[in-house]
Amino acid sequence: MSVDTYRTRSGAPLVFKSDLHRLQVDHVLQSDRDSWIIKPEWPFLAIDRVRLRSRLHGLTRFPVFSRSILCQNMRPMDFGLRLMDRFGGGGTTAGLGDRSNVFVEGKANSEVNYLFDMNPALSIGSTPWLAEGVRMIFVDDGDLFQYKYGELVSTESHSYSVSESFDFTLLTIMQRRYYAEFFNGPRDGSEDLAELASLLDMSFEENKLSLAAADEYHAGRVPSLPSSNYRPPLLTKYERLTHDESGRPKVEVSFALIHYEKAIIEFNELKTSAASGGADNGLVHGLYCVIAVAACLEAVGNYLVLVQTGFHPLRADMRTPLAKINAAAQSIAASRQVLYVPLQEAANPYLLLERVRKLRNKFMHAKEVANDIDPDIHTSSLIKDVGEAACREYLSSLRELTRQVFEQIPWIQVPFVTRSNYIWMGELEVP
Repeated sequence: MSVDTYRTRSGAPLVFKSDLHRLQVDHVLQSDRDSWIIKPEWPFLAIDRVRLRSRLHGLTRFPVFSRSILCQNMRPMDFGLRLMDRFGGGGTTAGLGDRSNVFVEGKANSEVNYLFDMNPALSIGSTPWLAEGVRMIFVDDGDLFQYKYGELVSTESHSYSVSESFDFTLLTIMQRRYYAEFFNGPRDGSEDLAELASLLDMSFEENKLSLAAADEYHAGRVPSLPSSNYRPPLLTKYERLTHDESGRPKVEVSFALIHYEKAIIEFNELKTSAASGGADNGLVHGLYCVIAVAACLEAVGNYLVLVQTGFHPLRADMRTPLAKINAAAQSIAASRQVLYVPLQEAANPYLLLERVRKLRNKFMHAKEVANDIDPDIHTSSLIKDVGEAACREYLSSLRELTRQVFEQIPWIQVPFVTRSNYIWMGELEVP
């Protein structure tokens, strides 16, 4: 028999029909003591399915401290892709962005909202019968609300919720007691199940007060919490949802990610051409690899200026991308009292990427200026500038420079993958 979920008296796990059903169940398990029964086997608690089902009927308005997070605005598959990217280190998608508002704070978007489980439903080790937590969800007939209700305080041995709206101290004490005496106990038959029943009784007396405070909290805020209701946009992995000052949804494009992936594709096409002796295609792919590297670098600089100032840099800002990166990253770090070590202008990767910038300008503002003949390979010097070895250095330098910058400001999403030995472009080499 699996012990990864709290089960009913019969041993069967609960199955949730919908997100609303899940929230209703969570609420009943925190408000109705009789929905829980004591059993002699670890973890000594089970759910009375018949009692639970009878309490669900007509339940349309209630607070709940769910172990799930209420999300909105973005299609679940788009949100999931970006969340997986973040857990993996970031840089394979455009990410969530600071203004995505994907985590509900206030009234939820009625067109698209869903629960995201930070932990499996009713998992062993959680205490779903306790009405405490840092977030509170309120179901108000057809509307859903979520509030940041408190803060999570962590010590070496415990984590617990602290709120200005309700004192969770007694619930925390009872939670720790359950862990110490029953969940982590000896399991040798010496457990005092009468004490567990008493502990559960006391928990639900405190739950009544906690849920009443949550109800009052919601009542004092709901009139001033309008929501933006709209269908979620279809997003590519290069796009992130954002909102303007009035709350209207917008879509930003991560050009740094697009240009970086394009540079890798062009580099691999260059390798294929070089291997087959295709000098014509090799020149074209090498040239566009350089253009994409330079465009990526500029996109990174403009992105950091936006993060720093809240505004996109104007055309009048004539600084080079590398100057923008250094200045913006230093300011972003200083805003959190973090020391930023700037990129050294007299050393690589700065020097090499400054060379890329000049090459890009030469290609984009093209003049058919005669190139020297390279004495080693007996071709024009341009062939060497955009050859496989040179482009490998450019891409490697771009990745290393970006890593150096974003490791110093880790709270800002990295625009593309900077980790080594990470497969994310299939069979393509990522220098």
